[in-house]
Amino acid sequence: MGKKKEKGKDQEQTEKASEQAEETKIWKCQRCGKALELPPEISDEELKELEDKGELVCWNCEQEKEREEREKTVFKGELTLRETWKPLLKYAKRLLEEATFRINGDTVTLCEMDESRIAMLKAVIRREGLGDYGEKQPDKLFRVNLATLSNAIRQAGYPATVKSDGAYLHFANSWGNYRMPLLSEYEEKTPPPKLEYTAHATIDINEIFDKLKWIHDKPDAVRLIAKDGKLSVKAGNGVGERLEAEIGECKGEGEASYSLEYLKVLKESGEKWDIDFATEMPLHAQKIKRVGERNSVQLDFWLAPRIEEI
Repeated sequence: MGKKKEKGKDQEQTEKASEQAEETKIWKCQRCGKALELPPEISDEELKELEDKGELVCWNCEQEKEREEREKTVFKGELTLRETWKPLLKYAKRLLEEATFRINGDTVTLCEMDESRIAMLKAVIRREGLGDYGEKQPDKLFRVNLATLSNAIRQAGYPATVKSDGAYLHFANSWGNYRMPLLSEYEEKTPPPKLEYTAHATIDINEIFDKLKWIHDKPDAVRLIAKDGKLSVKAGNGVGERLEAEIGECKGEGEASYSLEYLKVLKESGEKWDIDFATEMPLHAQKIKRVGERNSVQLDFWLAPRIEEI
């Protein structure tokens, strides 16, 4: 019998490359089919898990997927902005540049932290005119520049009826038509903090600023002191001026310092806030405003403490 012919070198290399290709799985995007550029640290087990969940997608498709999901939540419809929006916008503009409004049934909610993440404002407006928008639908969102929205409402006057097409808010009445753009990026919903407080009082924030008129060089922060049924404010600056004065009655005890700049968010002539705080803990201020029997807005404000000696 003749000797079996040995494989050529080229043939061996081809077969070896073919075997390696079979062993190395080429992972592809499940949306567009393109081969994925994968980071070296990700394992095949992790990739298989993503594939099984239908989440193995390229960056472009991931962005498109997020856009599609966001599109499903954007509010499209008619919204009536009544007088209850006035206090919401008044306080929100002092703290925030942009805000996301969440609509569900007859409730509109704003809950945002400021850029520095020192303070948070939550506002809930109830019983607004939402046309045929049903209560059982999930949250629908629209995000806007607050100064632009406030100016548009001021020009239109209350009540202002606006329509959203998902990209713009449209104002229309006898003076003409105006549209303003919605912002496409939405912040994650931030849950309000859950805290235990030891001191409670109802005060006009202006009382603090009235007492501070004694100090020529204004301090950066003030210290609130709840003790023996009295609420006091204590403040001082770097040139030796010191102030301590009672500003009202209180229940419980506590002591903490807070930024004056952020307390200005709550400052408005003749308006009272219910406040809660504890030693070196965030301040919680709340106000409920009612207009008639049906319209109301609840405002909640949280402010982180300043850990320093006053």
